[in-house]
Amino acid sequence: MRIIVYFPLDVFCIIVHNILIRRLAEVYLCRSIRTKRNQNQILRRQLIETRFRRRLCNLNERKEWVITMTPALAQEKFYTIEDIYNLPEGSRAELVDGQIYYMSPPNRMHQDILSFLHLAIGNHIADNNGLCKVYPAPFAVFLFADDSKYLEPDLSVVCDRNKLNDRGCSGAPDWVIEIVSPSSRPMDYYTKLSLYRSAGVREYWIVDPIKQTILVYDMEHDAAPAIYSFADSIKVNIYEDLWIDFRKLNL
Repeated sequence: MRIIVYFPLDVFCIIVHNILIRRLAEVYLCRSIRTKRNQNQILRRQLIETRFRRRLCNLNERKEWVITMTPALAQEKFYTIEDIYNLPEGSRAELVDGQIYYMSPPNRMHQDILSFLHLAIGNHIADNNGLCKVYPAPFAVFLFADDSKYLEPDLSVVCDRNKLNDRGCSGAPDWVIEIVSPSSRPMDYYTKLSLYRSAGVREYWIVDPIKQTILVYDMEHDAAPAIYSFADSIKVNIYEDLWIDFRKLNL
């Protein structure tokens, strides 16, 4: 049996209004709870991230760790010539102002160029009964008396016999040639250029197999550097009659 109840219109509107208000209140309350829950989760995550950053940077809880560890991380060992001599057999390295720079093994092209230059220079000295001597690497060069710069140029031409001893060359060679490898490029083009100039090297050649260029520095006459290719014959500045014809280089 169905019971039908009739309400006046104004009462019906009040009932519907109350139902809607209650429903809206429930929806708002649920959203508020979810929003508050999300806010709590966000705050909690931010708190965890803040604590992690503080621990990572040691801003608050572990200041004493920063004080003890930061200098240790920044500190670098200062190497001496004794460390060079104590390297494992077969290792090659150079020493510049307390830092060791290890040298990678040369490739075949490097050795072809080295042999070509060594033979050309050596033959010229022998044919003219010259006093200079040419040494291929590894050959120790101590640029300064304090042994702070120990280098092994690819080729060293020494004309002052008083600079030669059992250790190698004490002082600047007259002519230095470096054959560039991928790992030695910054060292050959910049660091060694400055060192050789300040030490008194008379002439410096940078032979670049990749670019097939030769950069010639006539430091004795303070001339501008000259650039050549492997298709050129190059005059050696410390000699009056020596030319190196790179066209004869068979790579």
